[in-house]
Amino acid sequence: MFQKAWCKTRSIVNCRDWSPFRTSFLGIPQEFFFLPERVKFDQPSSTARLIARSLLFLAQEKRFLELMPPGMLEGTSCFAADNPEARERLARRLRTPVVRLFVKAVEALVLPGIQIHYLLRKLALEALIRDSLANATRQVVVLGAGLDTLAGRLHHEFPDARFLEVDHPATQRAKIELMHDWLAPGPNLNFLYGDLAEQTLDKLLLESPHFEPGSPTLFLAEGLLMYLPVEQIDIILAFVSSHHPANRIAFTYMENQPPAGKPGFEGFRWFTNAWLRWKNEPFTWGLSRNEVESFVRQRDLQLLEHLNATDLRERFLSENETLRNLKPISGESIAFCQTA
Repeated sequence: MFQKAWCKTRSIVNCRDWSPFRTSFLGIPQEFFFLPERVKFDQPSSTARLIARSLLFLAQEKRFLELMPPGMLEGTSCFAADNPEARERLARRLRTPVVRLFVKAVEALVLPGIQIHYLLRKLALEALIRDSLANATRQVVVLGAGLDTLAGRLHHEFPDARFLEVDHPATQRAKIELMHDWLAPGPNLNFLYGDLAEQTLDKLLLESPHFEPGSPTLFLAEGLLMYLPVEQIDIILAFVSSHHPANRIAFTYMENQPPAGKPGFEGFRWFTNAWLRWKNEPFTWGLSRNEVESFVRQRDLQLLEHLNATDLRERFLSENETLRNLKPISGESIAFCQTA
């Protein structure tokens, strides 16, 4: 959630290395301390690795593993480390009781409920995408895809649909290399190098031979827009609404929290907020829940579905006796829209 700026909103060369840990503690990857890794041109962001390893951490418990769709664990395992030996070491460590207790304590201190939030967010977005693909959608564009497994899993299942991932070159190169340990990408899955801080979405997509502007498209922006200025968000939404009458977009946004009305998670810890400011990666954009419908309507989009943490908990956890008492962190919600 935290290492976004270099891969989402600015060039990698402007990123600083602030990592005080060069080795892990108790064998725990430093992302679990919510600290950035040394950024290299040939490596994915620590945010992408954090989310992958958080899912892998959850998957060590059967109750969470049973929530995951087929292929998510296998793909996530490949993306969580650079080679089979490192993946096995990581999995062993994440099964160790003392490591699990420590990671859970860090999570409870910094962002309680963030790891289950990552999983529920992905489950909800996948359900929306599957429903769209079963109907009119013939193309899926994933903006800021990170190390997500969705396109890799779905492109074989939906061979008549195009899948295109857009992300920073460092993340894309690493992902493509790691993906070959998991599966062979089909011809309907392609990767586009792009920095939305430097290039507009229309320039990136319309110059790509893999994007078909005449096809009804679903755009996915998961964990992205809160790091962009509203002017860039407007460009993205304008592209979505202007290129096909059946276009859709699913995006996550941070809710503005009282009393200051700033975007963030509910109950945001003061030291977490201070750390984000120090790292120069604060959330720059957010909405109140009651603003979302008018916000998208002003941009020629119709709100089809609106999901917050309570909705996700009710949908995925409430009927499972081992999960119903869990509380995912609140503050990041999902908006699913269609061209008006």
